[in-house]
Amino acid sequence: MADSEFDPQKETDEDLLVLMSWNADHPEAAHAAFSEFHARHVRYLYAVCLEAYADDIGHDGVEDLVQETFWRAFEKAATFAPLGGDDQEAATRRVRAWLGKIAFRLVLTAARGQQRRVRLVTGDDDSIDSCPDRHVPRRELTDDEELVRRGMADALSERERDVLTSFASYYDPESQHQYPPEGVIAELCERLATTEENIRQIRHRALKKLRDHIDTHKVQIERVKDYVPR
Repeated sequence: MADSEFDPQKETDEDLLVLMSWNADHPEAAHAAFSEFHARHVRYLYAVCLEAYADDIGHDGVEDLVQETFWRAFEKAATFAPLGGDDQEAATRRVRAWLGKIAFRLVLTAARGQQRRVRLVTGDDDSIDSCPDRHVPRRELTDDEELVRRGMADALSERERDVLTSFASYYDPESQHQYPPEGVIAELCERLATTEENIRQIRHRALKKLRDHIDTHKVQIERVKDYVPR
């Protein structure tokens, strides 16, 4: 498929997700589809997340959550199960419910070890009607961020990703000791059926694999640049 053969604005939500899942083979088409997908649903997702989570994570936290949710959707587009058929309104509700579940899981991960309820937002929320007129722009990933995301997806197991994500949720640049609260570690041990010492080993191993993956791909990128005429 040539990247110029389609108009993203004419595609259905479900077809946009299919195009996004082709990122490895057709990156330009995938990113064009992602831009359209983001434009269609960002105000809705911001509205429902603002209502559900602003009291806990604040307005800036909601904006970060929306950005992260869309990037996760881009990475996981191939996992979306389409409704099919001609009912596009039902398909849109399904897509938005899927986005809501991604946001919910992100908030739930950050809230582990804390005694508070996390609300699941769905595609039937009507909060968009009262949403403030505030657009969340789509931020492009830096080269380093793209390398980290690729490394998380390609170099690590699901278990390793789970451990690193749990630790990252509590990262504090002002602190010398980067370690989640005790309750979070206990919940992680229970979920993964392992010990705290093994959690530390998994984290250490995952960080090394991630660094090695990033270093290798940085070298490859520099080699490619050497062959590009200036």
